[in-house]
Amino acid sequence: MTDHCIQLGLLIAAIAGVMVNTALLGLVWCYTNETRKLRIAAFEQVEAMAKPLLTVLPKLRKQADALLGVNGTTAALEARGDGETNLVVKNVGNGVALNAAFHINDLNCPERQRRIDDVTLVYIAPGEEISLPAPMHASSIAGNCEVVFVFESISGRRYRSVITMDSHTLTHCRFGSA
Repeated sequence: MTDHCIQLGLLIAAIAGVMVNTALLGLVWCYTNETRKLRIAAFEQVEAMAKPLLTVLPKLRKQADALLGVNGTTAALEARGDGETNLVVKNVGNGVALNAAFHINDLNCPERQRRIDDVTLVYIAPGEEISLPAPMHASSIAGNCEVVFVFESISGRRYRSVITMDSHTLTHCRFGSA
C-alpha cells in the first residue's frame, strides 16, 4: 500500500508541477504581451512629439471675395506667395520633414497629363518656410490643382499632405500616412 501511496503522491506532485508551470507560462505570455503594447505606445508618443506637417502657407482672402464666393468658393484662406510670387511651403509640425518632395496635379487637365514631376526639397525644419520652385502664375497652379507633399519623420515613417486649391484659394487639406 505504501508503494501505491508514494506513486499517488508523485503523480499528484507531477500534476501540480505541470499546473504551476502552465500558470507561469500564461503569466509570462501576458507580461510579454503587455510589454509589447507599452513599447508600441511609447513609439507612438515619441512619433507624435516629432511629427512633421507640410502645408502651403496661407493668408486671409479679401473679405468681400470670401463672402461673395468669388471663384466659386467661400473659403477664407488663399495661398501666400513670397516676394517673387513663388508658392511657399511651411512645416507647421513639431518634427523635421526629411526626404521631402512635392508635385502638383493640375485637376483641369486630362487624367494622364495631370501630374507634374516631383521636386525634392530634402528637409524642412519645424517652423521653416521655403519658397517652392513653382510660380503662382503658372497654369498648373492658377486653376484647380492639388499640391502633394510626401515626406518622412525622423523615425522614417512616411506622410503625405494634399492641399487642393482653386485659383489660389485653399479649398481642402488632407494629411495622413503615405
